[in-house]
Amino acid sequence: MPSTGAASIAGVSALGLGSSTGLGPVHIFNLQNRSPFCRVDCRTKGALLPDLEIQLLNNTSPVVLTGATVLFVMKTEGLVTKVSAAGALSDPVNGKVRYSFVGPDVDTVGNFWGQFVITLSSRTYRIPDYVNQSLLIKIVQGLA
Repeated sequence: MPSTGAASIAGVSALGLGSSTGLGPVHIFNLQNRSPFCRVDCRTKGALLPDLEIQLLNNTSPVVLTGATVLFVMKTEGLVTKVSAAGALSDPVNGKVRYSFVGPDVDTVGNFWGQFVITLSSRTYRIPDYVNQSLLIKIVQGLA
């Protein structure tokens, strides 16, 4: 899994973040631009919000995902599966999908790799691809 690249900072679209209709930032992945990068989602142990949301683009146009199914997978740094659960279409016309964390997903401090598996008709997108792009989910201990 790649571990280098710019971390996502809320409101900085050059690093792959768009505006969100939900509670958190939207991590943007472009099918035509596979430049190396790592998106980072950082949350406190036990924090279920915000949902993790991504947008899939083909150049500058959203990939229409109407009718797609979404699976979210999160693995430990040792590639042991911690989460394999249904995600949701948050805005399918604009290529947006999300995953809503539940308690056991965020009960351990550490670094995890996330991936959305989006199936539309006979095509499957694995976002990020983990060839050049990655999604690091960093769970940190709270101050209290």
